[in-house]
Amino acid sequence: MFEDTNKPDQFTDLRRQAETMARDQWLDPTVLSADDIRRLIHELQVHQIELELQNEELRRAQAALEASRDRYSDLYDFAPVGYLTLNEKGLIIEANLTITAMLGLTRDSLLNRALTSFIAKEDQEQYYLYHQQPFDAQTPRTCEIRLERADHSQFYALIEAIKIRHKGSRTQVYQMVISNITERKLADLALRESNQRLEQTLTKLKESQAKLMQQERLAAVGQLAAGIAHDFNNILTTMMGFAELLQTYPDTPELVRVNLGHILTAGQRAVRLVQQILDFSHKSIRRPQPLDLVTFTQEVVNFLSHTIPENVHLSLNAEPGTYLVEADPAQLQQLLTNLAVNARDAMPGGGDLQILLARVKIKNGIYCVGCNQAIGGEWVRLTITDTGSGIPSTILPHIFEPFFSTKKTGEGSGLGLAQAIGIVEQHVGHITVDSQEGRGTTFAIFLPPLTAPQDHAAPAETKPVLSGHGETILLVEDEPLVLEATRGMLAYLGYQVLTAHNGAEALALYSRHRHEIALILSDMVMPDMEGVVLFDILKGQTPALKMVMMSGYPLGQRGAKLLRQGVVNWIQKPTLLADLSQVISQALAR
Repeated sequence: MFEDTNKPDQFTDLRRQAETMARDQWLDPTVLSADDIRRLIHELQVHQIELELQNEELRRAQAALEASRDRYSDLYDFAPVGYLTLNEKGLIIEANLTITAMLGLTRDSLLNRALTSFIAKEDQEQYYLYHQQPFDAQTPRTCEIRLERADHSQFYALIEAIKIRHKGSRTQVYQMVISNITERKLADLALRESNQRLEQTLTKLKESQAKLMQQERLAAVGQLAAGIAHDFNNILTTMMGFAELLQTYPDTPELVRVNLGHILTAGQRAVRLVQQILDFSHKSIRRPQPLDLVTFTQEVVNFLSHTIPENVHLSLNAEPGTYLVEADPAQLQQLLTNLAVNARDAMPGGGDLQILLARVKIKNGIYCVGCNQAIGGEWVRLTITDTGSGIPSTILPHIFEPFFSTKKTGEGSGLGLAQAIGIVEQHVGHITVDSQEGRGTTFAIFLPPLTAPQDHAAPAETKPVLSGHGETILLVEDEPLVLEATRGMLAYLGYQVLTAHNGAEALALYSRHRHEIALILSDMVMPDMEGVVLFDILKGQTPALKMVMMSGYPLGQRGAKLLRQGVVNWIQKPTLLADLSQVISQALAR
Protein backbone atom coordinates (compact mmCIF):
# COMPACT_ATOMS: atom_id res chain seq x y z
CA MET A 1 0.00 0.00 0.00
CA PHE A 2 1.22 3.53 -0.76
CA GLU A 3 1.25 5.92 2.17
CA ASP A 4 0.38 9.06 0.23
CA THR A 5 -2.34 7.72 -2.09
CA ASN A 6 -4.54 10.60 -1.05
CA LYS A 7 -2.22 13.19 -2.58
CA PRO A 8 -3.60 13.60 -6.04
CA ASP A 9 -1.24 16.45 -6.96
CA GLN A 10 1.77 14.19 -6.61
CA PHE A 11 0.15 11.56 -8.88
CA THR A 12 -0.66 14.29 -11.33
CA ASP A 13 2.92 15.46 -11.33
CA LEU A 14 4.16 11.91 -11.74
CA ARG A 15 1.80 11.28 -14.61
CA ARG A 16 2.82 14.50 -16.27
CA GLN A 17 6.49 13.67 -15.74
CA ALA A 18 6.00 10.16 -17.07
CA GLU A 19 4.20 11.49 -20.12
CA THR A 20 7.06 13.98 -20.74
CA MET A 21 9.70 11.30 -20.39
CA ALA A 22 7.69 8.93 -22.58
CA ARG A 23 7.53 11.54 -25.26
CA ASP A 24 11.22 12.03 -25.10
CA GLN A 25 11.63 8.24 -25.08
CA TRP A 26 13.88 8.54 -22.09
CA LEU A 27 13.50 7.14 -18.66
CA ASP A 28 16.43 6.86 -16.35
CA PRO A 29 15.53 4.56 -13.48
CA THR A 30 18.49 5.91 -11.50
CA VAL A 31 16.83 9.25 -11.27
CA LEU A 32 13.71 7.83 -9.70
CA SER A 33 13.57 6.81 -6.13
CA ALA A 34 12.09 3.54 -5.06
CA ASP A 35 8.94 5.31 -3.89
CA ASP A 36 8.64 7.06 -7.21
CA ILE A 37 8.96 3.80 -9.07
CA ARG A 38 6.33 2.15 -6.85
CA ARG A 39 3.99 5.08 -7.35
CA LEU A 40 4.57 5.01 -11.09
CA ILE A 41 3.88 1.28 -11.29
CA HIS A 42 0.77 1.75 -9.24
CA GLU A 43 -0.40 4.54 -11.47
CA LEU A 44 0.19 2.47 -14.55
CA GLN A 45 -1.76 -0.40 -13.07
CA VAL A 46 -4.66 1.92 -12.26
CA HIS A 47 -4.53 3.41 -15.74
CA GLN A 48 -4.56 -0.05 -17.27
CA ILE A 49 -7.61 -0.99 -15.20
CA GLU A 50 -9.34 2.22 -16.28
CA LEU A 51 -8.62 1.38 -19.89
CA GLU A 52 -10.00 -2.10 -19.47
CA LEU A 53 -13.15 -0.71 -17.84
CA GLN A 54 -13.53 1.80 -20.66
CA ASN A 55 -13.10 -0.93 -23.24
CA GLU A 56 -15.76 -3.03 -21.53
CA GLU A 57 -18.10 -0.04 -21.53
CA LEU A 58 -17.39 0.50 -25.21
CA ARG A 59 -18.09 -3.15 -25.96
CA ARG A 60 -21.41 -2.95 -24.12
CA ALA A 61 -22.34 0.28 -25.93
CA GLN A 62 -21.38 -1.29 -29.27
CA ALA A 63 -23.57 -4.32 -28.52
CA ALA A 64 -26.45 -2.08 -27.49
CA LEU A 65 -25.98 0.00 -30.63
CA GLU A 66 -26.00 -3.10 -32.81
CA ALA A 67 -29.11 -4.40 -31.02
CA SER A 68 -30.81 -1.02 -31.49
CA ARG A 69 -29.82 -0.98 -35.15
CA ASP A 70 -31.26 -4.49 -35.56
CA ARG A 71 -34.50 -3.43 -33.87
CA TYR A 72 -34.70 -0.35 -36.09
CA SER A 73 -34.07 -2.47 -39.18
CA ASP A 74 -36.77 -4.92 -38.12
CA LEU A 75 -39.20 -2.10 -37.40
CA TYR A 76 -38.36 -0.44 -40.72
CA ASP A 77 -38.40 -3.55 -42.87
CA PHE A 78 -41.32 -5.36 -41.29
CA ALA A 79 -43.58 -2.40 -40.52
CA PRO A 80 -47.27 -2.89 -41.45
CA VAL A 81 -46.87 -0.08 -43.98
CA GLY A 82 -44.43 0.48 -46.78
CA TYR A 83 -41.60 3.02 -46.49
CA LEU A 84 -39.98 4.68 -49.47
CA THR A 85 -37.41 7.44 -49.85
CA LEU A 86 -37.37 9.24 -53.18
CA ASN A 87 -34.74 11.64 -54.40
CA GLU A 88 -35.65 14.90 -56.11
CA LYS A 89 -35.86 13.10 -59.46
CA GLY A 90 -38.49 10.74 -58.09
CA LEU A 91 -36.19 7.70 -58.00
CA ILE A 92 -36.45 5.23 -55.12
CA ILE A 93 -33.28 5.32 -53.02
CA GLU A 94 -34.55 3.50 -49.92
CA ALA A 95 -37.31 0.94 -49.44
CA ASN A 96 -38.42 -1.42 -46.71
CA LEU A 97 -39.37 -5.04 -47.21
CA THR A 98 -43.11 -4.31 -46.75
CA ILE A 99 -43.28 -2.19 -49.89
CA THR A 100 -41.27 -4.75 -51.82
CA ALA A 101 -43.80 -7.40 -50.77
CA MET A 102 -46.65 -5.10 -51.81
CA LEU A 103 -45.15 -4.67 -55.27
CA GLY A 104 -43.91 -8.25 -55.58
CA LEU A 105 -40.24 -7.25 -56.13
CA THR A 106 -36.90 -7.54 -54.37
CA ARG A 107 -35.29 -4.52 -52.80
CA ASP A 108 -32.45 -4.47 -55.32
CA SER A 109 -34.86 -4.51 -58.28
CA LEU A 110 -36.85 -1.69 -56.68
CA LEU A 111 -34.02 0.75 -55.97
CA ASN A 112 -33.18 3.47 -58.51
CA ARG A 113 -36.51 3.04 -60.26
CA ALA A 114 -39.12 5.78 -60.61
CA LEU A 115 -42.21 5.37 -58.45
CA THR A 116 -44.32 6.42 -61.44
CA SER A 117 -43.44 3.12 -63.13
CA PHE A 118 -45.60 1.37 -60.53
CA ILE A 119 -48.60 3.73 -60.73
CA ALA A 120 -51.65 2.63 -62.77
CA LYS A 121 -52.03 4.49 -66.03
CA GLU A 122 -55.44 5.79 -65.02
CA ASP A 123 -53.92 7.50 -61.94
CA GLN A 124 -50.73 8.93 -63.50
CA GLU A 125 -52.23 12.37 -63.96
CA GLN A 126 -53.60 12.37 -60.44
CA TYR A 127 -50.16 11.51 -59.02
CA TYR A 128 -48.52 14.17 -61.20
CA LEU A 129 -50.81 16.85 -59.79
CA TYR A 130 -50.17 15.53 -56.29
CA HIS A 131 -46.41 15.56 -56.78
CA GLN A 132 -46.50 19.16 -58.02
CA GLN A 133 -48.00 20.39 -54.77
CA PRO A 134 -45.68 22.04 -52.22
CA PHE A 135 -44.38 19.68 -49.51
CA ASP A 136 -42.90 20.43 -46.11
CA ALA A 137 -41.61 18.41 -43.18
CA GLN A 138 -44.42 19.44 -40.81
CA THR A 139 -47.54 18.57 -42.78
CA PRO A 140 -47.69 15.25 -44.65
CA ARG A 141 -49.62 15.35 -47.91
CA THR A 142 -51.86 12.42 -48.82
CA CYS A 143 -52.98 10.88 -52.07
CA GLU A 144 -55.04 7.80 -52.98
CA ILE A 145 -53.93 6.02 -56.16
CA ARG A 146 -53.71 2.52 -57.62
CA LEU A 147 -50.32 0.82 -57.70
CA GLU A 148 -49.42 -2.00 -60.05
CA ARG A 149 -47.58 -5.11 -58.90
CA ALA A 150 -44.98 -7.05 -60.85
CA ASP A 151 -47.73 -9.44 -62.01
CA HIS A 152 -49.73 -6.40 -63.29
CA SER A 153 -52.44 -6.77 -60.66
CA GLN A 154 -53.42 -3.57 -58.93
CA PHE A 155 -54.24 -2.43 -55.43
CA TYR A 156 -55.42 0.81 -53.87
CA ALA A 157 -52.73 2.66 -51.92
CA LEU A 158 -52.71 5.65 -49.60
CA ILE A 159 -49.51 7.73 -49.93
CA GLU A 160 -48.43 10.11 -47.16
CA ALA A 161 -45.27 12.08 -47.94
CA ILE A 162 -43.06 14.80 -46.48
CA LYS A 163 -40.02 16.56 -47.95
CA ILE A 164 -36.87 16.79 -45.82
CA ARG A 165 -33.15 17.45 -46.25
CA HIS A 166 -31.19 14.23 -46.74
CA LYS A 167 -28.70 13.45 -43.97
CA GLY A 168 -25.19 14.53 -44.75
CA SER A 169 -26.27 16.31 -47.91
CA ARG A 170 -27.81 19.50 -49.12
CA THR A 171 -30.25 17.65 -51.38
CA GLN A 172 -33.87 17.11 -50.38
CA VAL A 173 -35.71 13.80 -50.44
CA TYR A 174 -39.32 12.63 -50.19
CA GLN A 175 -40.12 10.22 -47.40
CA MET A 176 -43.27 8.27 -48.07
CA VAL A 177 -45.53 5.99 -46.09
CA ILE A 178 -47.61 3.69 -48.31
CA SER A 179 -50.63 1.76 -46.99
CA ASN A 180 -52.62 -0.88 -48.82
CA ILE A 181 -56.22 0.36 -48.51
CA THR A 182 -57.80 -2.04 -51.01
CA GLU A 183 -60.14 -3.64 -48.48
CA ARG A 184 -61.22 -0.28 -47.14
CA LYS A 185 -61.64 1.12 -50.64
CA LEU A 186 -63.66 -1.86 -51.80
CA ALA A 187 -65.74 -1.61 -48.65
CA ASP A 188 -66.29 2.10 -49.35
CA LEU A 189 -67.28 1.34 -52.93
CA ALA A 190 -69.61 -1.42 -51.76
CA LEU A 191 -71.07 0.92 -49.15
CA ARG A 192 -71.50 3.66 -51.78
CA GLU A 193 -73.23 1.23 -54.14
CA SER A 194 -75.35 -0.01 -51.25
CA ASN A 195 -76.27 3.58 -50.38
CA GLN A 196 -77.16 4.26 -54.01
CA ARG A 197 -79.33 1.16 -54.10
CA LEU A 198 -80.85 2.20 -50.80
CA GLU A 199 -81.56 5.68 -52.13
CA GLN A 200 -83.12 4.18 -55.24
CA THR A 201 -85.17 1.83 -53.09
CA LEU A 202 -86.22 4.71 -50.84
CA THR A 203 -87.13 6.78 -53.90
CA LYS A 204 -89.22 3.92 -55.28
CA LEU A 205 -90.72 3.39 -51.83
CA LYS A 206 -91.64 7.07 -51.59
CA GLU A 207 -93.14 6.92 -55.08
CA SER A 208 -95.05 3.75 -54.14
CA GLN A 209 -96.21 5.37 -50.91
CA ALA A 210 -97.31 8.45 -52.83
CA LYS A 211 -99.13 6.23 -55.33
CA LEU A 212 -100.69 4.21 -52.52
CA MET A 213 -101.80 7.37 -50.72
CA GLN A 214 -103.20 8.70 -53.97
CA GLN A 215 -105.03 5.42 -54.62
CA GLU A 216 -106.39 5.46 -51.07
CA ARG A 217 -107.53 9.06 -51.53
CA LEU A 218 -109.08 8.17 -54.88
CA ALA A 219 -110.79 5.14 -53.35
CA ALA A 220 -112.17 7.29 -50.55
CA VAL A 221 -113.29 9.96 -53.00
CA GLY A 222 -114.73 7.25 -55.24
CA GLN A 223 -116.74 5.76 -52.39
CA LEU A 224 -117.97 9.21 -51.41
CA ALA A 225 -118.73 10.08 -55.03
CA ALA A 226 -120.72 6.90 -55.55
CA GLY A 227 -122.76 7.67 -52.45
CA ILE A 228 -123.36 11.20 -53.67
CA ALA A 229 -124.35 9.80 -57.08
CA HIS A 230 -127.01 7.65 -55.39
CA ASP A 231 -128.62 10.64 -53.69
CA PHE A 232 -128.13 12.84 -56.72
CA ASN A 233 -129.91 10.33 -58.94
CA ASN A 234 -132.92 10.45 -56.61
CA ILE A 235 -132.97 14.22 -57.03
CA LEU A 236 -132.69 13.89 -60.81
CA THR A 237 -135.47 11.31 -60.86
CA THR A 238 -137.76 13.80 -59.13
CA MET A 239 -136.74 16.77 -61.26
CA MET A 240 -136.73 15.04 -64.63
CA GLY A 241 -139.76 12.88 -63.82
CA PHE A 242 -141.99 15.84 -63.04
CA ALA A 243 -140.59 17.72 -66.05
CA GLU A 244 -141.51 14.84 -68.35
CA LEU A 245 -144.96 14.56 -66.79
CA LEU A 246 -145.61 18.27 -67.28
CA GLN A 247 -144.66 17.92 -70.93
CA THR A 248 -147.31 15.22 -71.34
CA TYR A 249 -150.17 17.47 -70.16
CA PRO A 250 -152.10 18.74 -73.17
CA ASP A 251 -152.81 22.13 -71.57
CA THR A 252 -149.14 22.89 -70.83
CA PRO A 253 -148.28 26.18 -72.65
CA GLU A 254 -145.68 25.98 -75.40
CA LEU A 255 -143.32 28.35 -73.62
CA VAL A 256 -143.50 26.13 -70.54
CA ARG A 257 -142.77 23.09 -72.72
CA VAL A 258 -139.66 24.84 -74.03
CA ASN A 259 -138.51 25.63 -70.51
CA LEU A 260 -139.22 22.07 -69.44
CA GLY A 261 -137.00 20.96 -72.32
CA HIS A 262 -134.24 23.14 -70.92
CA ILE A 263 -134.74 21.48 -67.54
CA LEU A 264 -134.49 18.03 -69.11
CA THR A 265 -131.38 19.07 -71.06
CA ALA A 266 -129.75 20.30 -67.84
CA GLY A 267 -130.85 17.08 -66.20
CA GLN A 268 -129.15 15.05 -68.93
CA ARG A 269 -125.97 17.04 -68.34
CA ALA A 270 -126.26 16.22 -64.65
CA VAL A 271 -126.76 12.55 -65.56
CA ARG A 272 -123.53 12.66 -67.60
CA LEU A 273 -121.76 14.28 -64.66
CA VAL A 274 -122.95 11.50 -62.39
CA GLN A 275 -121.79 9.01 -65.02
CA GLN A 276 -118.33 10.61 -64.90
CA ILE A 277 -118.29 10.18 -61.14
CA LEU A 278 -119.35 6.55 -61.44
CA ASP A 279 -116.78 5.88 -64.18
CA PHE A 280 -114.07 7.37 -62.00
CA SER A 281 -115.13 5.31 -58.98
CA HIS A 282 -115.41 2.15 -61.12
CA LYS A 283 -119.10 1.84 -60.19
CA SER A 284 -120.65 2.42 -63.59
CA ILE A 285 -122.41 -0.34 -65.48
CA ARG A 286 -120.42 -1.50 -68.48
CA ARG A 287 -122.01 -2.97 -71.56
CA PRO A 288 -118.98 -4.37 -73.36
CA GLN A 289 -119.22 -5.80 -76.84
CA PRO A 290 -116.80 -6.75 -79.63
CA LEU A 291 -115.75 -3.52 -81.30
CA ASP A 292 -113.78 -2.82 -84.45
CA LEU A 293 -111.69 0.06 -83.16
CA VAL A 294 -110.88 1.43 -86.63
CA THR A 295 -114.54 1.85 -87.62
CA PHE A 296 -115.50 3.02 -84.16
CA THR A 297 -112.72 5.59 -83.92
CA GLN A 298 -113.54 6.94 -87.37
CA GLU A 299 -117.13 7.52 -86.20
CA VAL A 300 -115.85 9.32 -83.12
CA VAL A 301 -113.56 11.47 -85.28
CA ASN A 302 -116.53 12.37 -87.49
CA PHE A 303 -118.44 13.35 -84.37
CA LEU A 304 -115.50 15.36 -82.99
CA SER A 305 -115.05 17.23 -86.26
CA HIS A 306 -118.23 19.17 -85.41
CA THR A 307 -116.85 20.28 -82.02
CA ILE A 308 -113.19 20.83 -82.90
CA PRO A 309 -112.49 24.30 -84.39
CA GLU A 310 -111.26 24.59 -87.96
CA ASN A 311 -107.80 25.80 -86.94
CA VAL A 312 -107.17 22.38 -85.31
CA HIS A 313 -106.30 19.74 -87.89
CA LEU A 314 -107.84 16.43 -86.76
CA SER A 315 -106.57 13.21 -88.35
CA LEU A 316 -106.83 9.45 -87.84
CA ASN A 317 -104.17 6.97 -88.95
CA ALA A 318 -104.18 3.22 -88.44
CA GLU A 319 -101.28 0.93 -89.13
CA PRO A 320 -102.15 -2.28 -91.02
CA GLY A 321 -103.70 -4.91 -88.77
CA THR A 322 -106.86 -5.95 -86.95
CA TYR A 323 -108.16 -3.84 -84.11
CA LEU A 324 -110.93 -5.89 -82.51
CA VAL A 325 -111.40 -5.21 -78.80
CA GLU A 326 -114.11 -5.81 -76.22
CA ALA A 327 -115.29 -2.44 -75.00
CA ASP A 328 -118.28 -0.39 -73.98
CA PRO A 329 -118.85 1.98 -76.93
CA ALA A 330 -120.41 4.70 -74.78
CA GLN A 331 -117.52 4.68 -72.31
CA LEU A 332 -114.90 4.57 -75.04
CA GLN A 333 -116.53 7.48 -76.87
CA GLN A 334 -116.57 9.46 -73.64
CA LEU A 335 -112.88 8.64 -73.09
CA LEU A 336 -111.87 9.86 -76.57
CA THR A 337 -114.07 12.94 -76.26
CA ASN A 338 -112.49 13.92 -72.92
CA LEU A 339 -108.97 13.62 -74.31
CA ALA A 340 -109.84 15.42 -77.56
CA VAL A 341 -111.52 18.32 -75.74
CA ASN A 342 -108.48 18.70 -73.46
CA ALA A 343 -106.22 18.72 -76.53
CA ARG A 344 -108.44 21.32 -78.20
CA ASP A 345 -108.26 23.56 -75.12
CA ALA A 346 -104.44 23.25 -75.12
CA MET A 347 -104.31 24.66 -78.69
CA PRO A 348 -106.30 27.93 -78.60
CA GLY A 349 -104.29 29.18 -81.56
CA GLY A 350 -104.71 25.98 -83.55
CA GLY A 351 -102.49 22.99 -84.17
CA ASP A 352 -102.55 19.28 -84.98
CA LEU A 353 -104.58 16.63 -83.19
CA GLN A 354 -103.62 13.16 -84.35
CA ILE A 355 -105.21 9.86 -83.37
CA LEU A 356 -103.13 6.79 -84.20
CA LEU A 357 -103.99 3.09 -83.95
CA ALA A 358 -101.26 0.44 -83.77
CA ARG A 359 -100.72 -3.15 -82.66
CA VAL A 360 -97.72 -3.26 -80.33
CA LYS A 361 -95.74 -5.85 -78.44
CA ILE A 362 -94.15 -4.43 -75.29
CA LYS A 363 -91.32 -6.07 -73.35
CA ASN A 364 -90.45 -3.55 -70.65
CA GLY A 365 -89.75 0.09 -69.87
CA ILE A 366 -93.34 1.43 -70.08
CA TYR A 367 -95.36 2.04 -66.92
CA CYS A 368 -99.06 2.71 -66.54
CA VAL A 369 -99.82 5.98 -64.73
CA GLY A 370 -103.01 4.44 -63.38
CA CYS A 371 -101.82 1.23 -61.74
CA ASN A 372 -98.09 2.14 -61.68
CA GLN A 373 -97.26 -1.29 -63.09
CA ALA A 374 -95.04 -2.23 -66.02
CA ILE A 375 -96.88 -2.85 -69.28
CA GLY A 376 -95.97 -6.02 -71.15
CA GLY A 377 -97.37 -8.24 -73.88
CA GLU A 378 -99.48 -7.53 -76.95
CA TRP A 379 -101.85 -4.56 -76.97
CA VAL A 380 -103.98 -2.39 -79.18
CA ARG A 381 -102.57 1.09 -78.68
CA LEU A 382 -104.71 4.17 -79.21
CA THR A 383 -102.58 7.33 -79.20
CA ILE A 384 -103.93 10.89 -78.98
CA THR A 385 -101.24 13.51 -79.69
CA ASP A 386 -101.57 17.28 -79.79
CA THR A 387 -99.15 20.11 -80.52
CA GLY A 388 -100.46 22.30 -77.74
CA SER A 389 -98.97 24.04 -74.75
CA GLY A 390 -98.02 20.84 -72.92
CA ILE A 391 -98.34 20.10 -69.23
CA PRO A 392 -95.82 21.54 -66.73
CA SER A 393 -93.84 18.88 -64.86
CA THR A 394 -95.15 20.20 -61.53
CA ILE A 395 -98.73 19.62 -62.63
CA LEU A 396 -98.31 16.35 -64.52
CA PRO A 397 -98.45 14.04 -61.43
CA HIS A 398 -101.85 15.49 -60.44
CA ILE A 399 -103.79 15.54 -63.72
CA PHE A 400 -105.66 12.29 -62.99
CA GLU A 401 -106.80 13.38 -59.56
CA PRO A 402 -110.55 13.97 -59.34
CA PHE A 403 -111.67 17.61 -59.45
CA PHE A 404 -108.13 18.75 -60.30
CA SER A 405 -108.26 21.32 -63.08
CA THR A 406 -106.12 24.15 -64.42
CA LYS A 407 -109.10 25.72 -66.19
CA LYS A 408 -110.99 28.70 -64.90
CA THR A 409 -113.93 28.19 -62.61
CA GLY A 410 -116.93 27.03 -64.58
CA GLU A 411 -114.91 25.81 -67.57
CA GLY A 412 -114.45 22.24 -66.39
CA SER A 413 -115.40 19.83 -63.61
CA GLY A 414 -111.91 18.37 -63.22
CA LEU A 415 -113.32 14.89 -63.72
CA GLY A 416 -112.45 14.30 -67.38
CA LEU A 417 -109.09 12.60 -66.86
CA ALA A 418 -110.20 10.92 -63.63
CA GLN A 419 -113.08 9.43 -65.64
CA ALA A 420 -110.67 8.48 -68.43
CA ILE A 421 -108.42 6.51 -66.12
CA GLY A 422 -111.45 4.82 -64.53
CA ILE A 423 -112.75 3.77 -67.96
CA VAL A 424 -109.36 2.41 -69.00
CA GLU A 425 -109.00 0.37 -65.83
CA GLN A 426 -112.53 -1.03 -66.20
CA HIS A 427 -111.47 -2.24 -69.66
CA VAL A 428 -108.43 -4.01 -68.11
CA GLY A 429 -106.22 -1.58 -69.99
CA HIS A 430 -103.43 0.86 -69.27
CA ILE A 431 -102.74 4.52 -69.92
CA THR A 432 -99.54 6.55 -70.25
CA VAL A 433 -98.88 10.23 -70.73
CA ASP A 434 -95.89 12.05 -72.17
CA SER A 435 -95.83 15.84 -72.15
CA GLN A 436 -93.29 18.62 -72.44
CA GLU A 437 -94.21 22.19 -71.72
CA GLY A 438 -94.52 24.07 -75.02
CA ARG A 439 -94.18 20.91 -77.13
CA GLY A 440 -97.50 19.13 -76.77
CA THR A 441 -98.94 16.07 -75.04
CA THR A 442 -99.42 12.42 -75.96
CA PHE A 443 -101.85 10.08 -74.22
CA ALA A 444 -101.55 6.37 -75.07
CA ILE A 445 -104.36 3.95 -74.28
CA PHE A 446 -103.51 0.23 -74.25
CA LEU A 447 -106.45 -2.15 -74.66
CA PRO A 448 -106.26 -5.97 -74.72
CA PRO A 449 -107.03 -7.28 -78.24
CA LEU A 450 -109.64 -9.92 -78.93
CA THR A 451 -107.86 -13.01 -80.22
CA ALA A 452 -110.81 -14.17 -82.35
CA PRO A 453 -113.77 -12.31 -83.89
CA GLN A 454 -117.06 -12.63 -82.03
CA ASP A 455 -120.61 -12.02 -83.05
CA HIS A 456 -121.49 -8.34 -82.88
CA ALA A 457 -124.52 -7.50 -80.86
CA ALA A 458 -127.15 -5.76 -82.93
CA PRO A 459 -127.57 -2.13 -81.90
CA ALA A 460 -130.71 -1.54 -79.89
CA GLU A 461 -133.35 0.40 -81.75
CA THR A 462 -135.17 3.25 -80.08
CA LYS A 463 -138.54 1.95 -79.00
CA PRO A 464 -141.67 3.99 -78.31
CA VAL A 465 -143.12 4.58 -74.87
CA LEU A 466 -145.20 1.48 -74.03
CA SER A 467 -148.46 1.92 -72.12
CA GLY A 468 -149.93 -0.49 -69.64
CA HIS A 469 -153.39 -2.05 -69.54
CA GLY A 470 -154.56 -1.15 -66.07
CA GLU A 471 -152.31 -3.61 -64.23
CA THR A 472 -151.76 -2.91 -60.55
CA ILE A 473 -148.23 -2.08 -59.51
CA LEU A 474 -147.02 -1.81 -55.91
CA LEU A 475 -144.47 1.05 -55.79
CA VAL A 476 -142.12 1.06 -52.79
CA GLU A 477 -139.91 4.16 -52.33
CA ASP A 478 -138.72 5.91 -49.16
CA GLU A 479 -138.07 9.30 -50.83
CA PRO A 480 -141.46 11.08 -50.98
CA LEU A 481 -140.71 13.19 -54.08
CA VAL A 482 -139.23 10.24 -55.96
CA LEU A 483 -142.28 8.21 -54.95
CA GLU A 484 -144.63 10.88 -56.24
CA ALA A 485 -142.79 11.42 -59.51
CA THR A 486 -142.58 7.68 -60.24
CA ARG A 487 -146.25 7.18 -59.27
CA GLY A 488 -147.21 9.94 -61.70
CA MET A 489 -145.22 8.33 -64.55
CA LEU A 490 -146.77 4.92 -63.88
CA ALA A 491 -150.24 6.44 -63.81
CA TYR A 492 -149.51 8.24 -67.09
CA LEU A 493 -148.45 4.89 -68.60
CA GLY A 494 -151.85 3.44 -67.68
CA TYR A 495 -151.12 1.46 -64.54
CA GLN A 496 -153.00 1.29 -61.25
CA VAL A 497 -150.53 2.24 -58.50
CA LEU A 498 -150.35 1.32 -54.83
CA THR A 499 -147.63 3.20 -52.92
CA ALA A 500 -145.61 2.28 -49.84
CA HIS A 501 -142.97 4.42 -48.14
CA ASN A 502 -141.04 1.48 -46.63
CA GLY A 503 -140.83 -2.29 -46.47
CA ALA A 504 -143.30 -2.67 -43.61
CA GLU A 505 -146.00 -0.75 -45.49
CA ALA A 506 -145.25 -2.80 -48.60
CA LEU A 507 -145.74 -6.09 -46.71
CA ALA A 508 -149.06 -4.88 -45.29
CA LEU A 509 -150.33 -3.71 -48.70
CA TYR A 510 -149.23 -6.91 -50.39
CA SER A 511 -151.01 -9.07 -47.83
CA ARG A 512 -154.27 -7.19 -48.57
CA HIS A 513 -153.90 -6.94 -52.37
CA ARG A 514 -151.84 -10.01 -53.22
CA HIS A 515 -154.19 -11.22 -55.93
CA GLU A 516 -154.48 -7.74 -57.52
CA ILE A 517 -150.80 -6.84 -57.67
CA ALA A 518 -149.18 -7.80 -60.98
CA LEU A 519 -145.70 -6.41 -60.22
CA ILE A 520 -143.73 -4.75 -57.47
CA LEU A 521 -141.41 -1.81 -58.28
CA SER A 522 -139.17 -1.24 -55.26
CA ASP A 523 -136.20 0.90 -54.36
CA MET A 524 -133.07 -1.06 -53.44
CA VAL A 525 -131.83 1.05 -50.53
CA MET A 526 -134.32 1.90 -47.80
CA PRO A 527 -133.67 2.67 -44.13
CA ASP A 528 -135.80 0.00 -42.41
CA MET A 529 -135.79 -2.83 -44.93
CA GLU A 530 -133.74 -3.08 -48.11
CA GLY A 531 -135.43 -4.09 -51.32
CA VAL A 532 -133.58 -7.42 -51.37
CA VAL A 533 -134.96 -8.35 -47.95
CA LEU A 534 -138.46 -7.36 -49.06
CA PHE A 535 -138.04 -9.50 -52.18
CA ASP A 536 -136.91 -12.54 -50.17
CA ILE A 537 -139.94 -12.27 -47.84
CA LEU A 538 -142.45 -11.84 -50.64
CA LYS A 539 -140.79 -14.49 -52.77
CA GLY A 540 -141.35 -16.94 -49.95
CA GLN A 541 -145.05 -16.11 -50.00
CA THR A 542 -145.43 -16.01 -53.79
CA PRO A 543 -142.79 -17.96 -55.74
CA ALA A 544 -144.03 -16.53 -59.05
CA LEU A 545 -143.61 -12.97 -57.78
CA LYS A 546 -142.56 -10.37 -60.37
CA MET A 547 -140.38 -7.63 -58.96
CA VAL A 548 -138.31 -4.83 -60.51
CA MET A 549 -135.62 -3.08 -58.51
CA MET A 550 -134.76 0.63 -58.74
CA SER A 551 -131.38 1.94 -57.60
CA GLY A 552 -129.56 5.24 -57.72
CA TYR A 553 -126.39 3.20 -57.30
CA PRO A 554 -125.26 0.84 -60.11
CA LEU A 555 -125.81 -2.76 -59.07
CA GLY A 556 -123.22 -4.35 -61.35
CA GLN A 557 -122.56 -7.96 -60.31
CA ARG A 558 -125.11 -7.62 -57.55
CA GLY A 559 -127.78 -6.92 -60.18
CA ALA A 560 -126.82 -10.07 -62.07
CA LYS A 561 -127.09 -12.02 -58.83
CA LEU A 562 -130.56 -10.61 -58.19
CA LEU A 563 -131.67 -11.71 -61.64
CA ARG A 564 -130.46 -15.22 -60.87
CA GLN A 565 -132.43 -15.14 -57.62
CA GLY A 566 -135.66 -14.31 -59.44
CA VAL A 567 -135.85 -10.53 -59.66
CA VAL A 568 -137.21 -10.06 -63.18
CA ASN A 569 -135.37 -6.80 -63.93
CA TRP A 570 -133.86 -3.64 -62.49
CA ILE A 571 -133.60 -0.04 -63.57
CA GLN A 572 -131.10 2.64 -62.66
CA LYS A 573 -132.16 6.07 -61.53
CA PRO A 574 -132.83 8.68 -62.75
CA THR A 575 -135.88 6.83 -64.01
CA LEU A 576 -137.05 8.36 -67.27
CA LEU A 577 -140.46 7.74 -68.77
CA ALA A 578 -139.38 5.77 -71.87
CA ASP A 579 -136.95 3.57 -69.94
CA LEU A 580 -139.52 2.92 -67.22
CA SER A 581 -142.18 1.92 -69.75
CA GLN A 582 -139.83 -0.53 -71.45
CA VAL A 583 -138.70 -2.20 -68.21
CA ILE A 584 -142.21 -2.54 -66.77
CA SER A 585 -143.64 -3.84 -70.04
CA GLN A 586 -140.90 -6.44 -70.41
CA ALA A 587 -141.25 -7.55 -66.79
CA LEU A 588 -145.03 -8.02 -67.08
CA ALA A 589 -144.61 -9.99 -70.29
CA ARG A 590 -142.43 -12.61 -68.63
